Amino acid sequence: MTESSGYLQCLVLCTSPLQLVIARSAMDALSEIDGQPRKAFAIMIHPLLLRSTKETIRTIGQSLGYELVQDYSSLYEQITGGKYPESRNEWLGRFDFILRAKKLVSNYKRSQTELHGVFDRELGLVGEVFCRRATGAQEHLFLGAVKTPYKKYAIEDGLADHLPRYWQFRQLQVYEIRRWAKRVVVEFSKYCVSSAITRDRKTSASVHFPDSIHWTQNFSPLNQESSVTIVNQFKKNIKKLPWDDSQAGDQKIVIFGSLLSRNAGTLDVNDEIDFYNMHLAKIREKHNVTNQEIWYKSHPRLSRDLWQLKCNRLKCKIFNFDTSVIAEQLLLSPSLLAVYSVGSTALIYAATIFGKSAFQLNLGGEPGAHPSVYKKYRYVGDKFGIPLATR
Repeated sequence: MTESSGYLQCLVLCTSPLQLVIARSAMDALSEIDGQPRKAFAIMIHPLLLRSTKETIRTIGQSLGYELVQDYSSLYEQITGGKYPESRNEWLGRFDFILRAKKLVSNYKRSQTELHGVFDRELGLVGEVFCRRATGAQEHLFLGAVKTPYKKYAIEDGLADHLPRYWQFRQLQVYEIRRWAKRVVVEFSKYCVSSAITRDRKTSASVHFPDSIHWTQNFSPLNQESSVTIVNQFKKNIKKLPWDDSQAGDQKIVIFGSLLSRNAGTLDVNDEIDFYNMHLAKIREKHNVTNQEIWYKSHPRLSRDLWQLKCNRLKCKIFNFDTSVIAEQLLLSPSLLAVYSVGSTALIYAATIFGKSAFQLNLGGEPGAHPSVYKKYRYVGDKFGIPLATR
């Protein structure tokens, strides 16, 4: 597919369903300003996307007029042999590190060349690329495959986007500072060794130590760091998304789940469920609702096994594992009284865009909860005036 006369070709590097909505909203706002019609194309690049999440992304793409939504989520795993260079895998200490370093750089360059051919055939001349701000080697692989001059736009991708740069130093978070320093030392060491072995500093940097990107503009429904407001386009596009009738119910309270047991210290999923059930009792009393009127929306990357465990033990209703309904659609419901979460962008949107009561579940005093994780969540909650739920 070559570029259509009069249209600007836009590519979205997608790692979550919501990104397609935000990117489409940004395109709509830009077109209203410059009068330039845009055609949207999307490729899925995150290797941990579940099959159900991919189906949701395709559904959203179709609903919002994307010309193409393709799945390249396994490509980076193929390049690295299933081992990410940004992970803690100490492959440099293995006897075959020389061959591995050469193969990694060679695979990266070959894949980027093949991607360029695909983009050239199916997209034509790409004028704008939209992707998350916190880019890594995966994003740089795809960005480098676009050979024509293009503008780079950052789109919101989670709570971390609302933390100031070097938050860990400003807040004197020793654990986060050590984690950051270790990551920098390891990745820079890999870059140096790979450069020496392959004599290809540019590709080694893209794989192990990618440069920061100079963004043309940042886009968020909250209008953070952007001169272009997209909130109206965002709400309009959310309304275009199809509703899963099988999930119809009297949802007066919704809890948006996080990957809590994976990144919050020593908490396991049973601790997480106990944490939610403890708060459910308070929520029922506060809002005078029943268990059947409280719904839990799991994180898009929660595994089916953990979802099933929550289905069995949570004392409330829970959305289907493969539902195509995203969290932001639920905020349109006039019967929705309030939303709760340990931390999520949907919680912020509820309070600032959709006018819903929003409360942050207090992880701070939980045994096994990592304090730095809670402080990140709370920093963002304070920033947007979201109160803590009473314990």
